[in-house]
Formats: sequence, C-alpha cells, structure tokens
Amino acid sequence: MGVVTVSKPSTNMIVLGKGDADRITVSFRYDPQRVEKVKTISGRKWHPEEKHWNFPNTDGTLEKI
Repeated sequence: MGVVTVSKPSTNMIVLGKGDADRITVSFRYDPQRVEKVKTISGRKWHPEEKHWNFPNTDGTLEKI
C-alpha cells in the first residue's frame, strides 16, 4: 500500500495514513509543540519531501500519536 500524501492539512487537522512496510504516516501543519511531542515517540522519521512523519506500526504507537 502506498503512502497517503496530503499537501496542506488545515490548521488543527492531523492526518493519519498507512505507509510502506507497516508504518503509520502523520501529517499536520508545523506546530513546535506537536513536533516536540512527535520527537518523544521512538522509531519516528521525518520525510521532508513529503512533509510527513512516519512511525513503526507496533503495539501502542497509535495511542502515543
């Protein structure tokens, strides 16, 4: 399954999707507080070209997001 691409989420919207290799994708408008929270989740990775984060799809990850 491919990555969900969202060009510009609205101000408060967080968009979740299914990425490649059992990963969860997350997109949102830049917010320093959200970025700091995302950085507390292990296994995260920022994709600057697609402007989304992705996380391993493991037990508990979705709840942390």
